[in-house]
Amino acid sequence: TMAELALDNGDTRQALVWLQAALAFYRDGSHRVYELRVHDGLIHTALAMGDVPQARQWSASALALAEAWKLPLPASLQLQIARTARLEGDAAASAARLREALAAAAKTDPVRVLLLEELAMVQESTGDATGANATLRRANAEAAELMRAQQDRQLDWLRIRFETTEQQRTIAALESQNRLHKARLRQRT
Repeated sequence: TMAELALDNGDTRQALVWLQAALAFYRDGSHRVYELRVHDGLIHTALAMGDVPQARQWSASALALAEAWKLPLPASLQLQIARTARLEGDAAASAARLREALAAAAKTDPVRVLLLEELAMVQESTGDATGANATLRRANAEAAELMRAQQDRQLDWLRIRFETTEQQRTIAALESQNRLHKARLRQRT
């Protein structure tokens, strides 16, 4: 997480330091799934630094790790590997990986939008402007759908919070009435 924040702030050197420390920690603890996530960050960092050969090495390492331990590749890692392939000039391999990741990703996975945008870039780089435009339209439609779903969840949360507050207010009013009723009853007695 700290590496992602550093990358967002443009501090690729610090991100690299944190990612390498995380990789060493996960290797020592045999946490292979987390190693794949760190590889995702390492590839992203290498690409942010403009070091495509290093990104290729991290991609190969991630693929070897996934193969050795029979681990599924996360969609975000597939995205980084596809970006690396595109930047190396292998548009066909990049497109194939992106399509494979899209087929495996859940409809609610926000990475799908990034996968579609990257696929559009690959299509544009191969001269398929029509396909790129169609893919971008699809990416925009999925992004809008994800946004609507997020807004629906937020509205549901607010509705539940409001209903809970109303129930608490009703309970407090009933308790107050009950205390008043008991006081009147005592006074009559």
